[in-house]
Amino acid sequence: EFSDFGCGYCRLFQEQTRPALAQEYVESGRVRWTYVPFVLGIFPNGDAAALASECAGEQGHFERLRLRLYRDQQGWKDEQNPRPFFSQLAREEGLDPRRFAECLDGEAAPARVQESTLVGQRGGIRGTPTFFVNGFRVSGNFPLDAFRDLLDLELSSLPRGAER
Repeated sequence: EFSDFGCGYCRLFQEQTRPALAQEYVESGRVRWTYVPFVLGIFPNGDAAALASECAGEQGHFERLRLRLYRDQQGWKDEQNPRPFFSQLAREEGLDPRRFAECLDGEAAPARVQESTLVGQRGGIRGTPTFFVNGFRVSGNFPLDAFRDLLDLELSSLPRGAER
C-alpha cells in the first residue's frame, strides 16, 4: 500500500476498509501487507507527516503513529508548522521525545521518505491510495467487498500453501 498521510481518501481507507482487511487477511496469515509512506506533494504537510511516521518507526511505533496521523489529520494538515502537533502525538503514543526530535532533524528519515516516494513514482503511482496485489496495481479507495473480491481472486490463483 502506497499512501499519503494528507490524502482524505487514504484516511477513509484506513478508517473504513483496512481494519477489516487486516483482521481477515493479514492477522490470519493469508496476506502480507506492507505500508509505504508516499508523498504526492499536493497535500499540505503530507511530507512532514511521512517524516514523523518514519521517526516513530525508528522507535518501533510506526503503526501506532500511522493510525493517529490519519485519525487526527484535520489537526495537522493545515498547520503552518505541524511539528509541535506531531511531537504531541509522539508523546501520547509513548515515543521518546528527544529521539523523535533528533530524528526529525536528522538526514536518515527524510532520505527514507524520499526513497519510498521515488519507488512509488517508478511504479507508476499518480494517486493515492495505490496498492500492488501480486504485482497488479490497483488505485483508489475501493469498497471493502470489492477489495475482498480482489484479494480472494488473487489468493485463489496461487498454488495451495503459497499465500502471503
